[in-house]
Amino acid sequence: MHEASATNDANKGAPKGSIAGAVIDTEEARAAVAAAERAEGLAPDEIDTSALMVSQNYDAYTDENHEVWGVMFSKRMEQLAGAGSRVFLEGAQAINLNPDRVPDLADVNARL
Repeated sequence: MHEASATNDANKGAPKGSIAGAVIDTEEARAAVAAAERAEGLAPDEIDTSALMVSQNYDAYTDENHEVWGVMFSKRMEQLAGAGSRVFLEGAQAINLNPDRVPDLADVNARL
């Protein structure tokens, strides 16, 4: 189980509901942003996509992050229920996306 403290020190000073801090404020994330900036204007086959990848620090998500995810996910899925692609909706269900918690990408990848 991945529990993160709602008082995670790394998120102090970040806007309410923000995932700034330990979740995305890492050297790896900064290197990926720099790689994305260098890739601007390049042809797709010239972009080193491996340099754009960032590990998910799942344990750093706070209870508030999960709550915000749930609100956003629920609202979007409600909108898509009547107008969304059936393939997308079935895919979201197949990889177990739900409003309870931010998806753990290791779990999502295992379901693909």
